[in-house]
This record gives sequence, C-alpha cells and structure tokens, in this order.
Amino acid sequence: MMAHASEQAAGDGSGLAPATVAVAVVIAGSAAVIVVQLLRSIVFRVTGIYRWLSPTRDAPASRAAPPHSDDFSTPKRGQRPAAAQHTSTTPGTGLKSLMKQAAMAKRAAGPDFVPDSELHLASLRSTTGAVLGLAWSADGDALAAATDGGSLQVWRLPPGLDVAAPGGRQPPHSSHELRQGASDVAFGAGPSSLAVLTRGEGGAPAVTLLTLPKGPRGDPEPAWTRHGAHAAANDGRCLEASAGSKAGYPIIISSSNKTDIHVYSGSGEDLGTIDTGGFENYAAAVSSDGRWVAAATFTNDVKIYEVSFDRQGTFTGLHKAMALKGHAARVLALAFSPDLGRCATASADGTLRLWNIGVRYALAEDPKLLATARLPLALDPKLRARLAWGAGGVIALSNGHRLAFFDEAGADLLASVPDAHTAPIAALAWCPGRLTALERPTWTLATGGGDARVRLWRSPERSAGRRV
Repeated sequence: MMAHASEQAAGDGSGLAPATVAVAVVIAGSAAVIVVQLLRSIVFRVTGIYRWLSPTRDAPASRAAPPHSDDFSTPKRGQRPAAAQHTSTTPGTGLKSLMKQAAMAKRAAGPDFVPDSELHLASLRSTTGAVLGLAWSADGDALAAATDGGSLQVWRLPPGLDVAAPGGRQPPHSSHELRQGASDVAFGAGPSSLAVLTRGEGGAPAVTLLTLPKGPRGDPEPAWTRHGAHAAANDGRCLEASAGSKAGYPIIISSSNKTDIHVYSGSGEDLGTIDTGGFENYAAAVSSDGRWVAAATFTNDVKIYEVSFDRQGTFTGLHKAMALKGHAARVLALAFSPDLGRCATASADGTLRLWNIGVRYALAEDPKLLATARLPLALDPKLRARLAWGAGGVIALSNGHRLAFFDEAGADLLASVPDAHTAPIAALAWCPGRLTALERPTWTLATGGGDARVRLWRSPERSAGRRV
C-alpha cells in the first residue's frame, strides 16, 4: 500500500511538470522580447548619435573655419538637385533634433544648385542648417547668418575682395555654436556688435547682444541678454536694429508671431512693448534712424509707431503715429527706404505699394500713396514673404523660392528669378555699400533659405520690364 501511494505521488508530480515548463517558457519568451526591444533602442540611439557626429567629426562646427575655406563658391550653372524641405524650428537636445541637424548638415555639404540668372554672383554655404536671418554690418565688411542648426555664421568681406571672381580669394568664415537655435540677427553699434534672437531659457525667445571676436578664431562674448523677450508660447518672428537714433544708440526691435514687439536700446535697456492688436504679426521693421517702427498684422493696414526722444536725447515713449491704409488683403512684408521718407508694403492682394511717410502726422496729415504695382508672383501667406530696400534704389521681394526686383521710382518690375533657392527663402539683406563684383562696384543683395545657402545677387539695372 505504501508503495502504491509513493507511485501515485510520483505520478501526480510528473503531471504538474508540463504546466511549470509552459510558465517558464512564457516568462523566458517575454524576457527575450524585452531584451530585444532594449537592444534595438540602444542601437537606434547609438546610430543616431553617430550620424549626428559624423558630419562634423573632421571639422567641428564650433571651431572657426580657416580663413580661405571653400564655403564661398562661384561654380558654373549645373543640374538642380532634389528640392530641399524648408524648416524653421529651433533645435532641441532630443534624439530627433540631433538626427534632424545631422541630416541638414549632410544636405549643406551636398552639391550646390546655381540659379540660372545673370544676377547671381556667388553662393555661401551654411554648415549647420536652414538660414533664417541675415544682416550686414554698417560698413559692409561682414555678413552674419542665423541658422536653425543652432549657430551663427559670419563671413568677412574685406574691401577689394571680388565676390564673383571664379577661383578668386575666398572670404574668411567662422561658425559659432549657440545653446539655443538662432532665428534672426541684426548688427548693433559696430561691426563687432551682433544682436541675436534665440530660443532662450524655458523655451521663451531671448535677445542677446554678442561681441564678435576680431579674428576668425574665438567665440563671441555676450554683452547682455534679455530672457523672456516674448512668451514661451510665442515664436520670435524677426529681429532688426537701426543704425542709430536721436540718443546716439541703435534701436533694436524683436517681434513675436503674436501681437507684441519689444523695443530695446543698444545697451539692452527695455524701452517698452508695442501691442499691435492684430492677432498675428507678419512682419516688423525699424527705420535706419531709429525713429519709426512698422508692423504688418492680420489686418489690411500697416501701423507705424514713433520712438520719441526729447531735445536732449532722452527717451520719452512709444506711440502710434500713422497707418498705411489701402490694401485689400493682409500685408505680408514691409520695408523702410534708406532715405527714411518712404515705406514699401507687399500684400496678399497681389500688389506692391510705395508710401510717402514724411508727413506732418501731428497735424493729422495722412501718408500718401506714391505708386502701386502688380506683383509677378502670388504671395503665399503660409510662406514667409520678405522685402528689402537697397541704397541703390532697388527693392527686393521674396516669397517661397522666388525673388523679384522693383525700381523705387515707380515700383516697376526690373527682374524676377523663379528659382533663386531650392527651398523657401527666409531672409533678405542689402549690403549698405557697394561690393566689388566682376571687377566693378556693385550693389549686392544677400538671400538665405532652407537649402542651407546664402546667395549673393547683383542689383539689376534700373530699366523696367526686363526679366533675367
């Protein structure tokens, strides 16, 4: 009987073994799946970091490029590569941002497309991403670019350098890394003073004034920073600076994509905030003498504010001075003339208008419309439109890939380039003085876009109706 009980107990034990084995198999299988997923995640992250490091492991972007680098090119017109996609987001520290920056760096290092236009002089290559802002120094010897890859690019163009000479001497170029992405730039009181609009602490835009190093080596030093220039939920739309003011210092303005425009002195003093009340700011500009600030909002009108000073040069306030009324749709771009007495506006109604703002507004005298011209291109509100008024009497307009030039005398079309960049243009800036191009002095426009290129263009001759 005892033997029979022992056999029954043994039989019962052998009956439980398959269930135990099945549970063990399930647990082991689940553990294996988890391990495989962890390994895949680790490999993915390591691969992403490697891709991010690989474009710059030979020449880190935080180091200045050698004085005669190949970032300046005047190649022959060639085959157009696949169109690049424009992006205007600022970089973060996540894996997705790092991989995006790596892809943009590889795109920047790719073959260049040369526009089929007689006006194109040369191309400057950004090393870290889409070009979102451009600015010339007052003497025309330096060109700065803000990129969404988180860096500043600065080219030095000394007097006598022929910017269009094939195989000629290349301009010194330096790249300076920032903790946050730069969305726009503006030169301050001198060629070594550069204001930058960045994504600051807590995600809110910040304005910083940097002192650039004298040579191609070294890092810029911050003179001052204004954190929280705009709310964290708002993006920085644009940054501009005047050449001076009644007080002797430049006026720096920073506009968000909402309704606020902050006004600063060259030393960083917060002079006040303008609430445009237009739901959204499409464009903002400051006149070169620092007197006027213009804003294009969701409405059809352009509002112009005065930065007021007393006779001793003491700042006294900001107030609305006048409005430019007449467009049938919202204004998407604007610019002041170098002579300070006029303003240009481009609207979604398909017109370019020139205005006389040198009026006695205190006596209720309204601005006068000087000229209206039909645009050769329909402005797309989803793409940034830019206007720039050059000292040579030519106005440049961009929207998407396209670029057009107009005569300031009557807004006559001088030239248009349908494919100036292979991605949407985000920045325009006229050099304040003539540069040497093809052995003669030339008024020069710089354009920057999502294709990680800065292109230089000569001003067309001021004779209407010719397309090049």
